[in-house]
Amino acid sequence: FTNHGTGLNGGIDPKSEDIFDPIYAVPNYSKLNERLYRHDLTLHFTSILDADTTHTLNMNVFFSNSEYLLTYNDNIFFQNTDSSGKISYNDYFIGANGKYELKLSEFMIFRAGGDLQYSKLPKTYINQEYSGLDLSAYGHISFDLAKNLKLSGGGRLYSEMGIFGLGIGGKVETNILDSMNLSLDVSISDRTPAANENFDLFNEKHFLGIFDLTYKNDRNAFGFGAFFRIIDNPIIANFTRDTFSLVNFTFVNEKTKMILGAYFNYASVLFDIFKYKLQIQSYYDELNSNSMNAFPLLYGKINIYYEYKINRNIVQVGGEIEGFSGFKSYNYNPINRTYNYNDAQSDFQQNGLNVYANLKLVRTFVKLAFNNLLSANYYYVAYYPNLGRNLRLTVAWSFDD
Repeated sequence: FTNHGTGLNGGIDPKSEDIFDPIYAVPNYSKLNERLYRHDLTLHFTSILDADTTHTLNMNVFFSNSEYLLTYNDNIFFQNTDSSGKISYNDYFIGANGKYELKLSEFMIFRAGGDLQYSKLPKTYINQEYSGLDLSAYGHISFDLAKNLKLSGGGRLYSEMGIFGLGIGGKVETNILDSMNLSLDVSISDRTPAANENFDLFNEKHFLGIFDLTYKNDRNAFGFGAFFRIIDNPIIANFTRDTFSLVNFTFVNEKTKMILGAYFNYASVLFDIFKYKLQIQSYYDELNSNSMNAFPLLYGKINIYYEYKINRNIVQVGGEIEGFSGFKSYNYNPINRTYNYNDAQSDFQQNGLNVYANLKLVRTFVKLAFNNLLSANYYYVAYYPNLGRNLRLTVAWSFDD
């Protein structure tokens, strides 16, 4: 059972005198709140079909019922006659899924599975109405062609909200040296329109390629990678509020969207005392051949810490800082749970330095973090400022080793 309440302020109004000042920053929706009551029930079954564990079967039967309550003030309207300040609705789904795994030999494994689900969604200010049964089936196979060469691939055919989609992909992986791994992953897949978009839109067509190279020895480790994602028929959200604060959403298929990225990671030991990790990432994105700058062109992060171990007990004390070049980001609108392109460009930002102490004592985990020590102004999502200087304590206990 879940009972979860959330304040959905929609970020800070960009017209505020200072979006980072708690006094002068004005939320877009000061009294927009959502509460979720949800019941989930899952029955799980697992069977090992033979003594040498080459055949296994997993099955689940599940049911979920959700009740949503949205409250808001008189500055927002979802229809011309709206004056209640309250919207509630209920949806549910019931279904089953299963997975079968067969070890054909020492170098080949086959997996197959599928699921079926009946969903009931009412027409709301967020979702289109849907009532129906959706099915999916997938298969995956991996095999070792040689000692240092592994191939894998698979496909999935599915329906979601009554709309069919297909995904296929493959991966080749090789160990150039005992300590060096190289992989290439390519896939083609659909993304069907969601219930909060428009069922009459075309499926998005995703073409994804990932290259990854890693190396590791006793003292050093590094990784380098690059990827591209090209999307045909990308579904783009447009959001407006008219002079009467009537909320309007539209979704359209654009022509193409492209995202390119690369990363470099390095980890080593400093003066035989401290450990450190360095991360560098770069992104570039376009919509209809126009640069959107939704992601930082350059992002960097360094983490330095001292670690002490006694048997299974670990103590870590360190600090981390990150910085990233100016970017436009996306803006998240909680009313329709969508991300919209943002027009305003940020300046260079950094997270103000985090210092921390981690402690692991057998089954107990304790983390004490003093975040944004310099109280820097920054955000990852446009107009959703991160907290200023703050202290955070986390305690966790594991009941099972």
